[in-house]
Amino acid sequence: STAAPDIITLDNLSQTLTPWNPEGESQLYAIVDMGSMSPSLILEHERAPGQHLSSNGIRFSITSLAPPFTRLLRPIYSTRAPISLFDALTTTSKGLVFPSETINAVATTLARFQEVAVQHRVPGRHITILATEAMRRADNAADMLEAIASKTGGLRVSILEPAVETLFGAIMGSRSGLASVDGGALFLDLGGGSVQMTWVDTSKTNYEIEAARAGVSLPFGAARLIRVLHEQPADVQAAEISKLQSGMQEAYANLCSRFPALDAIRAARMQGGY
Repeated sequence: STAAPDIITLDNLSQTLTPWNPEGESQLYAIVDMGSMSPSLILEHERAPGQHLSSNGIRFSITSLAPPFTRLLRPIYSTRAPISLFDALTTTSKGLVFPSETINAVATTLARFQEVAVQHRVPGRHITILATEAMRRADNAADMLEAIASKTGGLRVSILEPAVETLFGAIMGSRSGLASVDGGALFLDLGGGSVQMTWVDTSKTNYEIEAARAGVSLPFGAARLIRVLHEQPADVQAAEISKLQSGMQEAYANLCSRFPALDAIRAARMQGGY
């Protein structure tokens, strides 16, 4: 049987992920993101078994962190597989599960990615596989982990807890497009299976971890919303939209209670300012 999955939390983040060693013999790192949002166009006759047409995909990249260009995160190789884990989740008598075709397609794809990494001489310890909402929700996630380990000779999948997903997406991802956010700003990161909201103020000490701990993750990503709007009857759509709206309102209220600067913006808007 497969060992328990690696769950990455804010507390074990530094111990779980492979640290960068500027003196290491290899500066190449391979990352697989099993829950990324990315555009795709696949003709129906080109679709392989287990692949689902959607805006989601599994991304794979090899990056060089070699000095003196470490901060540039120079891409050596990148590609994606049009497999949406969230779209593949199916409600059955055994719960919310991945079909066997999807499990096989994912495991085969990751084995192919691994071969590319080996060809580029990426050390095995520098290959990281990250997963998010779909793997958190699937009742047969263990079957997926076992298939991946079997096809790749033991590669493990690290599943991000919502706070770490907020850190990677809304804080380190979205915020990285700005030089600084002194005074604070509200950030949202919309994924396939979930959406994260948090307040980021780069003038604060350890703002990344504070923002990640304060962030809220809601299970209403783009893939799920598309499925609800396209496949569910009107009453279910209304109920799910109501859950999303109330969840967003509650998340915003919680952030306002924690961050005075955001609460001041809220108060000003209520009084007709901004």
